[in-house]
Amino acid sequence: MNRISKYIKGDGAYVVMDDGTQITISRNKKEAFMETFRKL
Repeated sequence: MNRISKYIKGDGAYVVMDDGTQITISRNKKEAFMETFRKL
């Protein structure tokens, strides 16, 4: 979580890591991810 530089929301939500890597967030895991992300 510390290496995430931004979160792109929408149907095809994904995060961009500090090294430029893009990781897709699945629809099934999106809510759990957002809950964890908000706690930071």
